[in-house]
Amino acid sequence: MTPLKNFFHVLKKYKIASLLNVIGLSIAFASFMIIMTQVKYDLSFDRHYKNADRIFRVENQAMTENGKYSANTSRLVAEKVFAAEPEIEKTGLIQSYQQLDIYDQSLGKDSRQGPFHFYTAEPDALDILEFEFVHGSPQRFSESGTVLISEQVATAIYGDQNPVGRSLIFDKDTEHPVEIVGVYKNFPQNATIRSNSIVRFIGQENAGNGNNWNYVYYIRLNARENAEQVMQAMNKKYQEFVGTGNSVPDNFFRLTPITETHFTQSVSYSPTDTGNRATVYSLMSIGVLIILIAMINFVNFSTSLIPTRIRSINVQKVLGGSNAAIRRNMIAESAGLAVVSFFVALLIVHAFSGTPLASDISAPCDVGADMPILWGTALIAVATGILSGIYPAFYSTSFAPALVVKGVFGLTPKGRRLRTVLISVQYAISITLIIVTLSIHRQNRYMQKSDIGFQRENILTTWVPREIADKRKTLADKLTSNPAITDVTFAAGPFVAKGRMRWGRSYKGKGITYDAYPVASNFLRFMGIRITDGRDFNENDDLKPEISQIFNETSQRKDSITVGEKMEDGTNIVGIARDSIFNRCNTASIRSHSSRSGQPNGARGLRCAICSSRPTERIFPPSRISSGNPSKSWFRTASSTLDSWTKRSEINTTKNKNCRIYSPCSACCRS
Repeated sequence: MTPLKNFFHVLKKYKIASLLNVIGLSIAFASFMIIMTQVKYDLSFDRHYKNADRIFRVENQAMTENGKYSANTSRLVAEKVFAAEPEIEKTGLIQSYQQLDIYDQSLGKDSRQGPFHFYTAEPDALDILEFEFVHGSPQRFSESGTVLISEQVATAIYGDQNPVGRSLIFDKDTEHPVEIVGVYKNFPQNATIRSNSIVRFIGQENAGNGNNWNYVYYIRLNARENAEQVMQAMNKKYQEFVGTGNSVPDNFFRLTPITETHFTQSVSYSPTDTGNRATVYSLMSIGVLIILIAMINFVNFSTSLIPTRIRSINVQKVLGGSNAAIRRNMIAESAGLAVVSFFVALLIVHAFSGTPLASDISAPCDVGADMPILWGTALIAVATGILSGIYPAFYSTSFAPALVVKGVFGLTPKGRRLRTVLISVQYAISITLIIVTLSIHRQNRYMQKSDIGFQRENILTTWVPREIADKRKTLADKLTSNPAITDVTFAAGPFVAKGRMRWGRSYKGKGITYDAYPVASNFLRFMGIRITDGRDFNENDDLKPEISQIFNETSQRKDSITVGEKMEDGTNIVGIARDSIFNRCNTASIRSHSSRSGQPNGARGLRCAICSSRPTERIFPPSRISSGNPSKSWFRTASSTLDSWTKRSEINTTKNKNCRIYSPCSACCRS
């Protein structure tokens, strides 16, 4: 009997056993592919650069606490400290700002697309981060009124056309159109620079300001091993720059390889999505254990069939079949079942990629999205089939035909011990994974149900562009006219965020630093944040020429903040707010959202609370639902209200390239 005929014969004769094997293996292979997609995403983050081993991000201890570092540097300090080091080939900054909607000037508003990530940069940063151009070049990048766009942005607006020379309008700023001078290749999804991005020359913004530490610098060295020497030189120069009268840590500056920024945890204001190396290796271990369990399960099933199959095996021997041929057929059966299971696993992965659960995976996990993982899993499937078939094949052919004819066949003591060991290992691994799963479930439940210090249910957030932010009271009135919406508020960023503006001020004769978070006067009441001392913001605060601030309890304890006092710049301290679980470890402050107080007043848009399912798209004005959980019908109600007012119909489906994404605020807290 040929191996193929024998395979189909076994499938037909042992249907239940074959089905159970296919189910177990296919789930294992599908799980492995999904897990390895996330593992590869994390381990290869920012590793696509040709000179990745020589590119470093500059980090420092300015405006930070508790030994943490910041990825932000002053342009003046960078000029004085980073220059003239022979080991540094190039230094450049690239800074991420808000997301913007854009449209082509000649095509009009109907060509509007976005939001896209907006960066400002120095020319050398383009070289350090290896921007590759498909149209145009960066030669005119430093000219006023020019811009570079990614392939993804170009395709969204112009399709296959070459957009170089065309003019763009940013957020209806018709007075300042910008000319496209270059189109660069899309960056990988697991890169600091986003593919849906626009880059503009930074010019002289804060070039001579030593107090503004808001810029991310990258350097490229002539050799990786010179990093320690360069760090020492930078710290020495900075000490000379600030003077001997100022106390500066010896390790004030440090260089982090760009390939490690994704896993660097002790950094505030990092533009790079952060991951956890321990989590990644844990996921990898789980993937391997799942495959191991599947193999053991396969061997156990095959071994359990030996008493049933031994008679047919020995009949083949009697008819002249050699042990080698029978063993090859049995191993081929196992490999065939594994291959069938692999194709079933592809169907499972494809189905998974279309579910909301796929959003928990950072990289696309559809079939074919990562061919190395697909082919690697295919090889593992074949290897699993072969290895799982070797022991049953050799064991079942090791008995003399006479034993079966006499009917005295049974597993030998050695065979029984092996099977017991395999089952014990299988149970041990399974129980361990169950315990880990239950622990993760309890942690997630704690995050979802515990008191985090503010209201998070029935709240959605969305990004509000500049032209709407400038008329936010009108927008709020329109939204609250819907009976399903009880309140609307605005803020200058998501409430749950990795970092914020870091301010330094003089108070009681000493310098203090804290996170500054501009909000509307009703924000604290909206979010259910309790005032423990003093008062809440009110609408009169928006009319005052000076800033009104409310500090959290951590700030009060650390800096001895007293309600009713003023900072040396005239800022009013009007209250103390209860700590939330997200700001107990830093000294966050919240100030009234007034255009007179240095607040950007819509210059970069605002957040109107509603919240995206992906951290990079998360957005903010809270619109609270009167009762019940957020539903699709409520999403449509809020979306249509916003869209009808802005005369834009963009809320159809999350797959629409123009679509704003709305999701519960509670999703922020789980991310």
